[in-house]
Amino acid sequence: MKYKRFEELPVWESAINLARTIIPLFDDNPMRTGGDLRNQIERAALSVSNNIAEGFERGTTQERLTSLYIVRGSAGEVRSMLCLMDRLAAFTHLKSEISDLKSLSEPISRQLRAWKVITVGTTTPMPRLHGSMKSSSGRWTGSRNICLRIRDSCSIIKSQAKERQKPNSSPAKGLSGIIMKYKRFEELPVWESAINLAKKTFMMFENDHQKPYGDLRNQVERAALSVSNNIAEGFERGTTQELLTFIYVARGSAGEVRSMFCLMDRLAAFAHLKSEISDLKSLSESISRQLRAWADSLQNSNIKGQRYLSSQSKQKSDRQREINSFMEELKRIQHQKV
Repeated sequence: MKYKRFEELPVWESAINLARTIIPLFDDNPMRTGGDLRNQIERAALSVSNNIAEGFERGTTQERLTSLYIVRGSAGEVRSMLCLMDRLAAFTHLKSEISDLKSLSEPISRQLRAWKVITVGTTTPMPRLHGSMKSSSGRWTGSRNICLRIRDSCSIIKSQAKERQKPNSSPAKGLSGIIMKYKRFEELPVWESAINLAKKTFMMFENDHQKPYGDLRNQVERAALSVSNNIAEGFERGTTQELLTFIYVARGSAGEVRSMFCLMDRLAAFAHLKSEISDLKSLSESISRQLRAWADSLQNSNIKGQRYLSSQSKQKSDRQREINSFMEELKRIQHQKV
């Protein structure tokens, strides 16, 4: 083993630097907006380094792997909240610091991926199929090589056709579609909607000089923040089951938000915010629908998630990409001949 103590891990050092930079960030910020958001982001930042240390000290590979994905989830939470802060006027004076922190938090996920490789050994590189098939110009050469590639392509097409014919097989949507289409939670439309919900909720109270019902304000801000945080954490966790759990937690928080907006809509103290409350209720309901659709698409998925990605499945994916590349090259050559 390369590292004997967690203090030697580069990823732990990055995580400690992240927490060390975030915690003093709010000290000179007199804005009220910093309250609950500050507590949440500080806890998430601490969770990153704490779970790296705990995972390193655990006695089994499986426990260590579990801790790694908890860390990824917490790092995703931190990034999500930094994105929210970047959009709030109350933190305009911290634009530079927030940008630096986002740059600091992003590499942690990549370092964790590298640590997973060391810990579990799941990414044995696959040798290129028939690597000598390209000439110096980069084109495929040799009739035998082309035949071999066509044979490989046909075998994969046949196996895919058999899979589709199975009565219980379901299309690879759900987590598969999300992971293939979106590599980062920041690209998810539902996360974008959730971040806008949190931003507009915070801004509504920040611009309200009357500031009635302090506890209600705190509660609705926490619930709104929970929606985007749980989407980010679930996306980074690495298993379909955990993603489903976090989707439903996020949906629950969206329901909480909607319930509190319904209450505010009936309180005279918020009569001057009728329009904003109506828009936020509609937005939170839209988020619930998006989360429900995402959860439904995951229910029957036979894909367990990134955490279970083995060297065999990775090789299969690489092989498919290799064959797709060949087929594109073959079509190009045929087109040139025509």
